[in-house]
Amino acid sequence: MSDAETLKRCSAVKGCGQLLPLDAFYKCVNGKLGRQANCIQCLRSANSILEDTCLYVMSNSRIPGEYKIGRSSHPYERATDLQQSHNFNMVVHAIFDGLGYREYDIHCALDAFRIQGYRSREWFAGSLVDLLQVVASFAKPCQTFTSVGSL
Repeated sequence: MSDAETLKRCSAVKGCGQLLPLDAFYKCVNGKLGRQANCIQCLRSANSILEDTCLYVMSNSRIPGEYKIGRSSHPYERATDLQQSHNFNMVVHAIFDGLGYREYDIHCALDAFRIQGYRSREWFAGSLVDLLQVVASFAKPCQTFTSVGSL
C-alpha cells in the first residue's frame, strides 16, 4: 500500500482532525506510521510565525562533542541567555535562516545522536560535520546557511 493509499488522522488537539493520506504528513522516525501527528497544512498554519526563525547549532565550550540544535529568531541572544550566570560559553557553529519551523523533523532525524538524560530534548552527540549534514538536508536550496565556528 502506498503512502497515498494509507490513511492517518491529523491530531485533533492542534490540528484539523481530518483523515488524510500519509503523504499529507511530514516524515518522522518517532511518529505514528513514521509521520508527525499534524498534517503539513496544519503545521504550516501553526508554524507560519516560525518560518522567520533560524535553526542554530551551538555547543557548550566546556563539553566537546555535544551540540544543542534549536530554533530562535535571535540565536546569538539565545546563546547569551544560555550561558548567563554559568562558567561556560555557548559557541554558535551554524545558523540556518528560515529553518526553525523544521526543528521537530530535524530532531527526529537526529534521534540516533540524541543524548539521553537531562538534556535529551535538544542536545546531540557526534561529529559536528555529520550533524550539520543532517540539518542541511532539510534546507531549501535558496536558504541561507552561516558557518560561524570552525568545523
